[in-house]
Amino acid sequence: MKIIRRIAWVTVGFTYFLIALGGTVRVSDSGLSCPDWPLCFGKAFDPAGIHVLLEQFHRYAASIVSVLIVSLVVSVLIWARKERQLLIPVCSCLFSCWRRLCWAHLQCS
Repeated sequence: MKIIRRIAWVTVGFTYFLIALGGTVRVSDSGLSCPDWPLCFGKAFDPAGIHVLLEQFHRYAASIVSVLIVSLVVSVLIWARKERQLLIPVCSCLFSCWRRLCWAHLQCS
């Protein structure tokens, strides 16, 4: 249970940082600085300016948060299967993510 708590707090910290960085990207109009995804102008790191740097850093932070969330879900499913106070929120989070992915897929089709 200690490892789950540590992963959860690290995930909370990185998520807070990602939200703050997303606000900075939004206010500085850096959101469309990189035209392609996952690279930016065909490179993993393109120091073309502050706007490009902010957008790339936001993408990398979002990737880290995604990996942390998946590791948190997997660790709860492995080590805390019998703990209902952990398993029910994780299952509801998985359902919510699945529902959002289905909605995004339908919007793109």
